Amino acid sequence: MDGFTVEAREIPHKGGRTLGYRVSDGRSVVAYVTDHCPTALGPGPDGWGEYHPSAVELAAEADVLVHDAQLLAEEVATEAAFGHAAAEYAVGLGRRAGARQVVLFHHRPDRTDGALDQLARRFAASPVPVTVGTEGLVLDV
Repeated sequence: MDGFTVEAREIPHKGGRTLGYRVSDGRSVVAYVTDHCPTALGPGPDGWGEYHPSAVELAAEADVLVHDAQLLAEEVATEAAFGHAAAEYAVGLGRRAGARQVVLFHHRPDRTDGALDQLARRFAASPVPVTVGTEGLVLDV
């Protein structure tokens, strides 16, 4: 598609079919995984959901992984049924897949700017650089 390769893979979600995408221009890769509910397949190794092969393939060696992070790890037990992922899962997926950066997005609607700042601090020491997505964010890839 106009110099880009776009791959789509079905990823686990509750309440309907969801696709994740991998977009490449031959030099850079962006993986976009939204409405991902990894707990649909069980708790996984950390309790945040299984690392589904399609999600890992999409994120593999990506320059940027943009991933659903509506929940926090401590919210998974009570809110995973809504069909979203924990921020910790997104960062874990990025690390497992060898992504060079993770952008957390698709935040809970009631998260305040202060709560998003706390989220950024939560991952400040992550081995994979983490950015909390905000309106108007521009990334150079």
